[in-house]
Amino acid sequence: MSRRLTHPGASFNFSSPGDTAELRSTTADTHASADEPTTNNNHAYLHIVERVPGDFTPNNMIYHQLQRYHLAPAPSTTAAEAGEGGAVPDPFTALVTALQQQPAQSPEEASAELLTAEDTALAAATAAEKLQRDPLASKPDAQAHAAENLRQMHAYAAASVANTTSSTITPEIEDGYRFTFYPFPISAAVSIPYCSQHFCVLVNLKPIAPNHLMVVPIRCVSTIHGLTEEEVDDWGRVMWCTIQVLEHLRRQRYSEGGAASSATPAVPPAGNYSIAVQQGSLAGQTVDHLHVHVIPFDPQGKLAGEPEADEAEQRRRPPRTPTVMQAETDALRPLFAQYTAAAESSSAAGL
Repeated sequence: MSRRLTHPGASFNFSSPGDTAELRSTTADTHASADEPTTNNNHAYLHIVERVPGDFTPNNMIYHQLQRYHLAPAPSTTAAEAGEGGAVPDPFTALVTALQQQPAQSPEEASAELLTAEDTALAAATAAEKLQRDPLASKPDAQAHAAENLRQMHAYAAASVANTTSSTITPEIEDGYRFTFYPFPISAAVSIPYCSQHFCVLVNLKPIAPNHLMVVPIRCVSTIHGLTEEEVDDWGRVMWCTIQVLEHLRRQRYSEGGAASSATPAVPPAGNYSIAVQQGSLAGQTVDHLHVHVIPFDPQGKLAGEPEADEAEQRRRPPRTPTVMQAETDALRPLFAQYTAAAESSSAAGL
């Protein structure tokens, strides 16, 4: 859907905020406890925002604006307004609810709607046409790096299999494989805990939060439109696996926290993760190579997926050392092996 509604010739933010905030109840239900929390779920939908020059200054303030849109009931002043449910949904919640009740559009209907407006006509191009318009599709050096990435990462993935249960890696893996996060070369052993057929997972040089990961296509493409259908399918599988690994780490931290306090922690609810793609310089893309941020949400910290409001502060933040990054990569590698094996086993059982 995101590829159908957009095109590679403009800047877009694709953002699923993914936060769960515990808010005090704002309903008119007099029987409800004043301390009863209302869950604010932003992870159920994806924002797609086309950017124009000067729309948000600094650029990352867009995340503040997106946080204003959340699914939660608004205060209601009378019992008649509240009805049996005891709450009146806010306008955004009402809009989402109404949209969910409408029948799904066919691809033909969506294309016809896009063609009715001049500024959206480019989005009605075919997937093949959009793929050819990806900014890196016409760069010979990017295509050469893409071919080398495929060779290097498939060999790296095969060599990593024997090291998934080991606390150390072989010199072959340590020194032998490079990945071009176009245009920047990086060490696979330092930065890449997992590779699939078409995607790899990278730890972050300047993470916003602990375990801030990036999911990156192995080929050098700049936009979601540069991906083939086979790559899009693999993208979904890698995203699912990445969330499972982050969930494992979150549960582990929760359990360790309970043990440290001599308490028996309850089973924690599912975590939430900001998922964001920045397409184009106006959207904040600083590396040409397409990458998807997957950021664990800390309710006690910054807004999910929100870098520093002061972008100069973000640039000043020192990068992590290769030693620190490799320690995270080594810890993540067996977890990715565990969850991808479980997914493959489950898929085979369903056949």
